[in-house]
Amino acid sequence: MNRDSHDNDFAHALDVLRSFDACMLTTMTADGLLHARPLAIAAVEDDGHVAMFTDDDSPKAFEIMHDARIAVTMQGPRKFAALSGFARLNRDRDRIRALWQQQFEPWFALGVDDPKIVVVEVEPEAVEIWDHSGFKGIRALFERARAAMSNDVAQIPEGVNVKVSGP
Repeated sequence: MNRDSHDNDFAHALDVLRSFDACMLTTMTADGLLHARPLAIAAVEDDGHVAMFTDDDSPKAFEIMHDARIAVTMQGPRKFAALSGFARLNRDRDRIRALWQQQFEPWFALGVDDPKIVVVEVEPEAVEIWDHSGFKGIRALFERARAAMSNDVAQIPEGVNVKVSGP
């Protein structure tokens, strides 16, 4: 993949990620099981990092402290994303204030000043997106119709894979 193609894929991946307001965060439990739960997205940074809030004594915080490997999935009517990477908990009060939105208040009784709030900072190693909006969606619709009429399997392209960190 040439640099321009990678830059375009990365920019498109950021656009897709920023189109979601919630995700499923998957962590690893102490006994080795995968544990997924929905979270509101606070921010998608220019480098592809994703930020969310949680309570510092929640199961997800405990799981991240013991095994930082995570997966994040997002789904909309025509767009999908999957991230794999690592998470860390950030207790920096300035960072919390910078990301805070009123929509988070139902989860934190004391609002932005709740001492239990931590930011879950997700650093993805890989991002995959599937964007079937706009022209791509029309093309996918025609391909599904072609396959149905010809009793064939639809040939819809796989997602775009973007390496966002690492060597």
